[in-house]
Amino acid sequence: MEVIKNVELDGYKFLIIFNAKKYNLGWLTTNCVVKDAEKNEVVYRRTKLIEYTEMTLKEVIIDIAKNTVRHLPKILERDEIEELKNWDGIITIS
Repeated sequence: MEVIKNVELDGYKFLIIFNAKKYNLGWLTTNCVVKDAEKNEVVYRRTKLIEYTEMTLKEVIIDIAKNTVRHLPKILERDEIEELKNWDGIITIS
């Protein structure tokens, strides 16, 4: 089944989308995409199968949100590097 959930954690607003399948010990998830709900851009993506043992679906969603927050400093660093690549080097002081 496809799971789509809006989550707010540590001041970030995410739209979490992934495929989940119930099995006897918990949940199997694949194709996870987390978008910044305000900018509508992907901030985290995972395609591999992850097994969440003895967790509810709500706990799985919370774990995905926490994992995304842990990855955000790396994501923000990439944005800063991209901004530097696009900068023409001109400094204007008003």
